Amino acid sequence: LSDEVKTLLGNANGLYIAKDYGAAIALLQELITKHSNVHQAWNTLGLVHEEMGNKDKSLQLRMVAAHMCGTDAGLWKELAVKSIENDATQQGLYCLTKALQIDPMDVDALWDRAYLHKQLKQYDESLDGFNQILVILPNHFKVINELAQI
Repeated sequence: LSDEVKTLLGNANGLYIAKDYGAAIALLQELITKHSNVHQAWNTLGLVHEEMGNKDKSLQLRMVAAHMCGTDAGLWKELAVKSIENDATQQGLYCLTKALQIDPMDVDALWDRAYLHKQLKQYDESLDGFNQILVILPNHFKVINELAQI
């Protein structure tokens, strides 16, 4: 990132922390207009909107950031939780899949995705997910218990 972008991001983060959301939004929108590929700006703008109670807008902006960054499995997992909380279950599954593309051995993400498939009565996908966990952690009691229930 250029020094200009770092300075603008720092200023925007300061405004966000100070709860000056209007000024933070204006600065972040200016930054995104000039440098649309800076995923940190998109993510911070999403966080500002979340603080303001705009959950849908926050999720949309942070999804853009996650796509732009591409390597942050933790962000994808966080967005999965927020998607599910916003009744966007399919989007939650998508986010967990993106997290697993980055870290295929993430047992927590495998579990969450398999369990979500089970809740949606997508049993084949659920079985696949739980079996993937058993490859990583053979004889895992909770997984075996879930498999027995399907």
